[in-house]
Amino acid sequence: MKLKFLLILLSVLLLILGGCTNKTEISNEMNNENEELQESTPKNPPKVSISNGVEEEKGVLGPYSWTYCCSNGKAISIEASADAPPNLVQHEEPFKVTSSMVISIDFEIPPNRYEVRTWDESSGVIGTYTEIDTLSHKGRTVFEIFATWEQGNASYSFLVDIEYESSSETGANSVPNSLELIKTEETDVLIKAIANSKKKPGIVNMTNPQYQFSIGKDSYFLWITNDSGTIINTKDTHTIYSLPISSVKEIYEFVNNKN
Repeated sequence: MKLKFLLILLSVLLLILGGCTNKTEISNEMNNENEELQESTPKNPPKVSISNGVEEEKGVLGPYSWTYCCSNGKAISIEASADAPPNLVQHEEPFKVTSSMVISIDFEIPPNRYEVRTWDESSGVIGTYTEIDTLSHKGRTVFEIFATWEQGNASYSFLVDIEYESSSETGANSVPNSLELIKTEETDVLIKAIANSKKKPGIVNMTNPQYQFSIGKDSYFLWITNDSGTIINTKDTHTIYSLPISSVKEIYEFVNNKN
């Protein structure tokens, strides 16, 4: 009788210990998930910059609303105020570009959505766009990029000095140089470059591409220098592909050999 009672008691204890172990494992898994979430969630809005393919300009962070988790699992929310974009960049050195340049927007973390605004010191917001459009502006222009993520939203300001180029200066409406891809190696270099390119939102002067080439059924416009390269598919003219520097050197070399 005593032996039977001891066996029953031992079984109950094993069940209790097993339950505690499972609870501990579940608790540890939840803690690990929370820690991973905290590490992946930035405590401040991501950085945003613009680029003309050669130089880059970082945005001046303005007002933002941001939420992140701390070590105890509780959410921390920050509401930061700031001056209007014209005041934030009034002492900044303007980012100098021409109206024919490709201007791309580079987000440290891709947002859910964003919009581009232009500002006037006296009138406030005077225009809203999907990209930084240098063709519609000239001179010193204040651009604001307002972006939204899951954690909140933030404003970034840029002072851009746009030098307008006339049709005669840019060669507008001229036919781009056609790249005849005779060698298989040339086609392979471009295919590899496109596959490894970095997709960026932006806008380009469609009237002034340097080169045009075709691979299969797709046609592309190409802008290339010895240290940077940009490519777009002619079917999607608002998506810019920034080419990797390793491919840029190869493409620049065989393009020059054809000229």
